[in-house]
Amino acid sequence: MKKRQPSAYTRATLNEIKATAKKYHDAKEVRHIKPRAYCIAKPAPWCAVFVTPPCDAEPHVTYSESTLIHDKSVESVCVGDWCSLAYVQSESNGETRVIFNLSEKRK
Repeated sequence: MKKRQPSAYTRATLNEIKATAKKYHDAKEVRHIKPRAYCIAKPAPWCAVFVTPPCDAEPHVTYSESTLIHDKSVESVCVGDWCSLAYVQSESNGETRVIFNLSEKRK
């Protein structure tokens, strides 16, 4: 079995994603940060499916995982975009949201 490649993301990058999520989404807690996730489907304006490469998954996950997001944070995301995702918990609910659209940053 091949050894998993380490993520290229540093603790500072993860902290930036967490701080941005707390600032813009009124979050009490931010967990399950995925620094890179690729949008593979966009069936509706507020719905998108993402896959995360194994090297960017959480340490206990050794496979590529998929995430379905139903939220207005995916409205500007297109199929083929790379995004940063995080599970954001507020006073009333918790859900995975797009924190950064990395493809927009490159344009």
